[in-house]
Amino acid sequence: MKSARLIFPALLLASAHTLLGQLDTIHWLPPMHAREDWGPQFLYLSTPETDAFDVEIRDGAGNLVKTATISNTQPYRYDIGQTTNTYTLVPQNQLQQVVKGKGLVMSGPKKFFAYYRVHASSGFHAGDLTCKGRAALGTTFRIGHLVQEVDDMGRRSNFVGVMASEDSTLVTLSDFDPTLDWQIAGASTPSNGPVSVLLQKGESVVFSEYLTANNSVQPPNGLMGALLSATKPVAVNCGSWVGAPVQFMAHDIGIDQIAPFEQVGKEYILCRGNGSSILEHPIVIAHLNNTQIWLNGNANPAVTLQAGDYYVVPTNAYTLDGNMYIRSSEPVFVYEMIGGTSQNDDAMRTAGLIFVPPISCGIPNAVDNIFQPNRVGNMKFEGGLMIVAMKDSTVTVKIDGTFVPLGPPAPVQGYPEFVTYRRLDLFSENSTPNVLSVVAEGAVQVAMFGRNQPASFAAFYSGFSKTAKAELQLSMVGDGVCPDTLVADGVFDGVQWMLEDSVLQFGPDTFLIAYTPGRYIATGYLGVCRRTDFAADTIEAVFSSPAFQYSLEEPSCYGFFDGQIVFGTPTGGLPPYQFSIDDGQTFFPQNTFDDLAAGKYKLVARDVTGCYNRPLTTNMGQPDSFSVELVPRLLPKSLKPGGQVELEALPGRPIVATEWTPADSSGCANCLTYIFHPETSTWVVVTVFDEEGCPAVDSFYISVVPNVFVPNVIRPASAEGNDRFTLFTREQIPIRRLIIFDRWGDLVFERRDIFTNDTSVGWDGFFKGKQALPGVYAFVAEVEILPGQTTVLRGDVTVLR
Repeated sequence: MKSARLIFPALLLASAHTLLGQLDTIHWLPPMHAREDWGPQFLYLSTPETDAFDVEIRDGAGNLVKTATISNTQPYRYDIGQTTNTYTLVPQNQLQQVVKGKGLVMSGPKKFFAYYRVHASSGFHAGDLTCKGRAALGTTFRIGHLVQEVDDMGRRSNFVGVMASEDSTLVTLSDFDPTLDWQIAGASTPSNGPVSVLLQKGESVVFSEYLTANNSVQPPNGLMGALLSATKPVAVNCGSWVGAPVQFMAHDIGIDQIAPFEQVGKEYILCRGNGSSILEHPIVIAHLNNTQIWLNGNANPAVTLQAGDYYVVPTNAYTLDGNMYIRSSEPVFVYEMIGGTSQNDDAMRTAGLIFVPPISCGIPNAVDNIFQPNRVGNMKFEGGLMIVAMKDSTVTVKIDGTFVPLGPPAPVQGYPEFVTYRRLDLFSENSTPNVLSVVAEGAVQVAMFGRNQPASFAAFYSGFSKTAKAELQLSMVGDGVCPDTLVADGVFDGVQWMLEDSVLQFGPDTFLIAYTPGRYIATGYLGVCRRTDFAADTIEAVFSSPAFQYSLEEPSCYGFFDGQIVFGTPTGGLPPYQFSIDDGQTFFPQNTFDDLAAGKYKLVARDVTGCYNRPLTTNMGQPDSFSVELVPRLLPKSLKPGGQVELEALPGRPIVATEWTPADSSGCANCLTYIFHPETSTWVVVTVFDEEGCPAVDSFYISVVPNVFVPNVIRPASAEGNDRFTLFTREQIPIRRLIIFDRWGDLVFERRDIFTNDTSVGWDGFFKGKQALPGVYAFVAEVEILPGQTTVLRGDVTVLR
């Protein structure tokens, strides 16, 4: 089992309507294990139902523990106990063995929320776990916990708690680090491959690893990404009790109930909590090989994971608005570490953990309500709320019936159909609200955090209990004569219509007029979740449509635009007809299309009623490419004016004609050899034609060095001459511009429209009335070597004193 790390923390919330959630008529709460720092434990029950009903709380053996009467205005808190041996905690001597009468099962006639909270007796640690109803049951899970560092204080541990819902359930834990040691019978015991335990209904087993100061003896994250499999449905809790990603006196409880592989997905939106970059990290765990992960709509994947690998996303992957969009090529398990503060040492201590649901438009539009949202027993917390909702959905938050403003929504980069809200200062330790409710016009996901000095918790209250599932059935109404009508029925908010692999439209329309035969696909989706919550149906439309023959003429030469397509007179349908060569994007009344390049064309004929044929694909070819290469046969290294140059053209196939520019003067215009005597630098261009008249062109630049002498040294004010800088030629010619620069690029001399050989107008080695310093200077000269033809000379001159 391997790990790939980045970093990013968050609190997730999703939106729309489908099939995942924490609201159900039955919940399972498997037992857990605390190595240290246990304390008061509580079970909270709440419901959106206005009429009261009874919820039975039973232990794993089926014994009635308590009957609670709840309604929307009458939530309930059950005090479980405060030792290391309660319904929800097993002591050290009961690890990795079958336990009976542990764990809790809550059931009632109507749907309700069930969540577990705990704080250490010291008040320095706290945790929260949300039960997920039937969505928690499954047979395949990937384990996660807080990202851990080694522990030299003997307090940190990671655990997995499993409860069976049926008899004869074989539970197997595998794919963990082979060097991991289990805690068994009060001793650290080396692992020896996968561990299997047979459970009957209501029985549980808890696995735990105790961290040490030596990561080679006990890998602190050796349980991350482990595979928990069962032969029948089980519920699973996991996490760290306690832990932290730093080696410091910083510990907290990070726990949650997780969902099986069939409930996870490929798209997630997370919101950052209130912590520092030390604690704010999502953890993505792959179940299938070659799983790619993308962040915030980026085209390139951030990482590719193999089965059991995990990826700790960097905190800086959050946008400035504090949210993040994660997409994967295969379904993944996503956990999120959340911090309670970014200030002082508590920035390392206030870790919480939540299991994140994928984006869904099938979950309820309300979390109504959360009982005592900022309390764990009598311990009070400051904290805030994080929400993910659909873009156009109004979200209303109330505390004890009073409206609370959230501020403006923040866009989600890479998924514009969703927005997020982060109200991180919603609670304080000085207030004790009784209930919190969140209601939206569309599906909504709600997360929360709380912090009291070093103690912190994180909670997620929606996303795994779906109230809607997309359904769609497609039928065709008509007489088999074009056009016919396609009708979509079922449960959905919108439909995407496709013909073969082409999207025709999407939106609220439940019918489509079919104007061409072919395979039509209708995909009904919920909310804005066209990629995650959908159902599809297919129908084949068979009826008469325009048919035609056509002729095609390829371009005459490679790269030319003179190809042609001509439609024959269509049969079938009613005239007049219109014609298209671009898959029906544009139609024209004429049947002939000229000036075409090589490529793929999709031919369509449409009659007066709008009916058209299934697009006919044709490929227009072209002659092979044709080239010529111009190579020098005689070209002096320093070519002087009037020097002889010989070039030869090498065509790629036989040719019938040749054209040279400048024109050939040797009397052999069609020859492949070209001889000339240039006076100035110039381009030579050759064009050759094959027997089909197709051209090929190449060019070659001839650089002529003018007969100009340029001194490279001057000695200003010298009585022996050579005291000025200018250019010299046999016959005096114009210098249109002469400029000189020092080594720093500053202009020290400039003259225009002077003549060669005239030293009186050259540079005298002075700059601004003072002698220029000895050294090397650069010059640029524009010389008119022939009337109307100039050339540029560049070089340097050394000044001596």
